Amino acid sequence: MTARISLLTVILQRDMRDDSGELKALVSAISQLRGVGTVTGTVLEPGVVVARARVRREIATKLEGLLCSWAMDGLPVFGPKSENDT
Repeated sequence: MTARISLLTVILQRDMRDDSGELKALVSAISQLRGVGTVTGTVLEPGVVVARARVRREIATKLEGLLCSWAMDGLPVFGPKSENDT
């Protein structure tokens, strides 16, 4: 038996103000797609902002550690040097 889907989630590339014309145009465009019943936005909770910041910081810290480790091992951090590099 085939599963029935009744909800799709769209995640924006960046947060938008709820009073922006850009968001209103996007909501309008999605609403006009065939099969779309309603389009609603979700207000960003302060806890979500904090969680995002923590994840970004954790990833940046791990990436920095990895790059430093590579550099200390003498590995090229940004790719091998080409013959044209002086």
